[in-house]
Amino acid sequence: MTGEELSHLVQAVDFPTILVTRSRAEAPPPGFESHLWVRVPDVQMTRAGQVKTALLVCLARGVLHRADRVLCLSGVDRSRALDTLSVLNLGSEPELFSLLDPKSFDTM
Repeated sequence: MTGEELSHLVQAVDFPTILVTRSRAEAPPPGFESHLWVRVPDVQMTRAGQVKTALLVCLARGVLHRADRVLCLSGVDRSRALDTLSVLNLGSEPELFSLLDPKSFDTM
């Protein structure tokens, strides 16, 4: 999916959109300025890892909450294509919240 195709897609939806990137750019590319832009670390990880990292960043910032349902558009690792849509009910993803719970670090 090209940047232009993604721009048309996010302009067509009628719900809040959070865009995630590993880019080091300080500002979103043209056409994406009105959307929340979240940067995740630019390190080697799977697409599933990128999604979980993005969710953790959003939860830590208070952008997302336990009761939220999230649609994630991603794809197969190293494909450079967005071809997978996942629906996550954050409340049913306990590992995300255990990572944010300071008590989970007490055993370290």
